Amino acid sequence: MADALVLAGALMKGPFVAGALSVLSAPDVQAELGLDVRRIVATSSGAISAAFYGAAIQGDREAHAGTRLARIWVEEASFARVIAFSPRAFFARRGISSARRLLGIFRRNLQPSPVRRTVELRIVATNVDGDPAFVSGARATTHEHVFAFDSGDFTTPTRLERLFQVVAASSAFPGIFAPVALPMGARTPLFADGGATNNAPLRYAIEGASDIQRVFVITPTPRVQRPVRPLRGFAYVSELADILEGERLVRDLREADQVNEALGALSRAVPDAEARGAVLRALGWSRRRVIEVVEIRPERALEGSSFSGGFSRRLREDYVFAGHNAALRVVQRYLTNPPPAA
Repeated sequence: MADALVLAGALMKGPFVAGALSVLSAPDVQAELGLDVRRIVATSSGAISAAFYGAAIQGDREAHAGTRLARIWVEEASFARVIAFSPRAFFARRGISSARRLLGIFRRNLQPSPVRRTVELRIVATNVDGDPAFVSGARATTHEHVFAFDSGDFTTPTRLERLFQVVAASSAFPGIFAPVALPMGARTPLFADGGATNNAPLRYAIEGASDIQRVFVITPTPRVQRPVRPLRGFAYVSELADILEGERLVRDLREADQVNEALGALSRAVPDAEARGAVLRALGWSRRRVIEVVEIRPERALEGSSFSGGFSRRLREDYVFAGHNAALRVVQRYLTNPPPAA
């Protein structure tokens, strides 16, 4: 059984993901869970963690990689060290900062390395210019764009730099970071925060990967959100960001539950595998299968807004601690009550 990770974004609450990965990357936990991560899917600040963790897997340095990642988040992810004022972006009204300092963090902490293990990354970014799509045979425009990387993308400076640029684009929160121009064939469209279109892209964790049967979803938002209250300024923007970050995940989780239930009911109603296969082909479900989804979330909303951690080291440390505790609770519960065999 292979596993996938879905790392959601939440701007400066990103250390929560690192805290959770500090538990999942512990050798004893990996052995107890039989953890074998083959794909990481991420967006927004989750894409930052995905790049570092993917590099650790590719270089066969996964043991305690989450702890090393948490250190980077705590020590280097303040706004003072990440924001690089850009007059060009400011006067063009596209944001206040370029990605220069964020890219510098990547370049200091990640170096090319030979392939020792295979891993795939799927990074979601928002194509501001739009991609062509078709709906019911008619042309349409989609702004959700998925960039695919594999172990080979960690082996050379040029390929690694391309990954850095894509992660910077996926993390470019509107109003703070200017969108990032990424060459794509004859075009060079602008890309911004992937959380605007898909903050927890669960579907991409299993698409085209028949060996993945378990998905760990790590998100800094609790399952049950507090009621929205009248808000203004940054608090209002932060609340909207939390809504965007959580809504798509709720839909994806609901769809996963429905698919799992439908496949279970079909298996009971049509026990003959050949006949069941014919039904699945007729429904266009030939590649669908029962997927185990393991959610790692805080029990309650984390302190501060989506921006607060950028100004406070103490908050970033608290987010790491919250992610660690959330993952530990899930692992202990999982080991105590393992899911039935499929």
